[in-house]
Amino acid sequence: MGKSATRPNLDEVSLEYVYDLFGATRASVLMRDAGIEETSVEAHVIKKTDLWQICISSVMRYNDEGHGALTRELPMNSWSMINASVSQMPNLSKGLKKFVELVPLLQCGINARITTSGRDLKLSIFATDALSNNTRVERYIEVMSAYFQSFIGWTTGRDWLPVEIRLSSLLDDQEGSILTGISGCTYTRHGTGVTFTYQQSDLDLHLGVRPVDRWVVYETQIFNKVISGRVTRQTIEPSLIKNVKALLEEGLSCQNQIADRLHISVPTLQRHLAHIGTNFREVSREQRSKRLLLLLATTMPLDDIAQELGFSDRRSLTRASKEWLGLTPSQYRSQIKDTCS
Repeated sequence: MGKSATRPNLDEVSLEYVYDLFGATRASVLMRDAGIEETSVEAHVIKKTDLWQICISSVMRYNDEGHGALTRELPMNSWSMINASVSQMPNLSKGLKKFVELVPLLQCGINARITTSGRDLKLSIFATDALSNNTRVERYIEVMSAYFQSFIGWTTGRDWLPVEIRLSSLLDDQEGSILTGISGCTYTRHGTGVTFTYQQSDLDLHLGVRPVDRWVVYETQIFNKVISGRVTRQTIEPSLIKNVKALLEEGLSCQNQIADRLHISVPTLQRHLAHIGTNFREVSREQRSKRLLLLLATTMPLDDIAQELGFSDRRSLTRASKEWLGLTPSQYRSQIKDTCS
C-alpha cells in the first residue's frame, strides 16, 4: 500500500491506516469479508464506522482483541472484563485508576498511567519496552483507547468526556486518526501512545449509570456517534435543556440538585449550557416564571408559592415576580381579577 491519494476527512482514515493496523494479509481478508474492495474505495480512504466493523470482525474471526499487533493474542472479552471492573468503581476518578491497575495484567505490551496537571487528570496509554514503538502498535493504541473512551461515555451516561487528546508523533496526520474530529476536544501530537485529559469537574461522575451488560448491544451505536463527530452541541444541549426543564418542573431549583440528578458536575452543566448561549439562571428563570404564572392563577397563598418555587421567603418571591413579570404577585392577581370581572 502506498500513501493515500487524498487526505481523509474527519469521518475517515486512509487505507494505509487499516493495512498498517491489521497487517496486509489480515486486512485484505477482513475488508473482503466486509464487502470493502480496495479498488472500489474512492481516494483510498475508509469510513471510521467501517473500520469499527472490521475491528469487530477481526476479533470474531481470529479471537484476538490485539489484532495481531501485540506481544501475544488477547482472547475475546479481555478488554470487556477490564471495562466491567472499571464500571463497578464509584466514580470516574477511581474507575480510571482501576483501569491503570488492570491493564498490566493482560501482559500484552500495553500499559497505562495517570498523572495530574493542575486540576485536570491525564490518562496515558502506551507501549512498554516489551513491545516495539512502531506505527502498527500506535494505531492499535488509538483504536483500543477509542473503544475504552466510548465505554466510559456509556457507563457515565455521557457521550464523551476527555477535553484534550495527545496523539502519537509516530503517526502521520495525512493518514487520519480514529480519535480526531470529536466535538469538544483539542488535539496535539507529540511523543508516543495516547493521552486523554479529563476536567476535574468530571472526575466525580458516577459510573455504572448504564448497565455494563448492555454495552455490547449499543457499542457500535455509541462509537459511531462519537467518532464520526456527531456528538455536538446541537445533539447534546437540546436534550440537556429538556432534562433541566423537566427537573425544574418537578420542583428542583438549584444547580447542585439538578446536576446531581443528571449525574454530571455543576461546572459541566454550566459548560454545556454556555455552548448554546444560555446559562442556568436563564433556563431557571424561564421555567419558574411559567410556573409562577400558573400558581398565581390559583388561590394558593403567596408564602406557599414562594416555598413551591424554591424561594427562601415571600420577599424573595416578590422581587423575582417584579423582575420576571414587571408586577408584584398581588398586582398580577389584581390584574387577573380585573380582566375576569
